[in-house]
Amino acid sequence: MSNKELIYKSYDFRYYRRGVITFSVLYSVFGILLAVMFALLGNPEGSIILAVIMLILCAPLIGYYVYKLLYVSKNSSGYRLYNIVSAEMHPSFRGRMYLTIKLRDDAGLVFAVDSNGIFSPYTASDICFDSEYRKKSRVLYDDSGGRLLVLCE
Repeated sequence: MSNKELIYKSYDFRYYRRGVITFSVLYSVFGILLAVMFALLGNPEGSIILAVIMLILCAPLIGYYVYKLLYVSKNSSGYRLYNIVSAEMHPSFRGRMYLTIKLRDDAGLVFAVDSNGIFSPYTASDICFDSEYRKKSRVLYDDSGGRLLVLCE
């Protein structure tokens, strides 16, 4: 399996792709509902103004997740596949968790790398921390960019 395919199966890629889809759908649904509401009230110009305001509010969020998707998949040939030696959990922003993962390089040296804070402590989440914690898994790591991607198994 190529690195590009492995990147598409990583938790990071899934998380950022879900962000793009979520905010795009929210913008579309609210935009349509408000446009219909203004059209029924007899003010179609108001719906155009509101659509522009919503686009100004939602574009940075959508842009952020698109940027992160491109950043994660950039330089796919620079990633190397590692097996996890051990992982520790730490709290992150907004109730999320990040992993400190210890990897072993070709020379046998063990080094620690932090993942992005995308894991959830709740088992109902599709990116649940328990799915990777204390489990042998694989990760992709890019030494030059310092990017670590935990792979879905």
